[in-house]
Amino acid sequence: MLKRHDYRVHRGHRRYGRGQQCSAIVVSHGKNGLGARSPSGNVRLAASAADEVENADNDNDFVGSVGIDDQLVWIPVTVLMGRMLAAGKLP
Repeated sequence: MLKRHDYRVHRGHRRYGRGQQCSAIVVSHGKNGLGARSPSGNVRLAASAADEVENADNDNDFVGSVGIDDQLVWIPVTVLMGRMLAAGKLP
C-alpha cells in the first residue's frame, strides 16, 4: 500500500487535493527558475513572489497561479492505481 501524503494544491481561491492521497506532485519552476533547486539541493535563485515562495519552501502546500510561471501537475493515488490495473501491472 502506498504511504499517505496530505498535499494541498491551490489555484486562486480553489483548493485541490486536500486530504487526497497523492502519488506525485510535479512542480516546474518555469522560465525564470525562481525557487528551483540544483541536483545537490541548493536553491538556484530565491523566489520573491508569494506563490513562488510557497512552491519552493519544502512543505506540502503548492500554488498554481496565473501571476507566476510555475506549473503544477498532481496524480491522485486512485488515478495511478487505475492506470496500473488497466496496464496489467497490479494484481
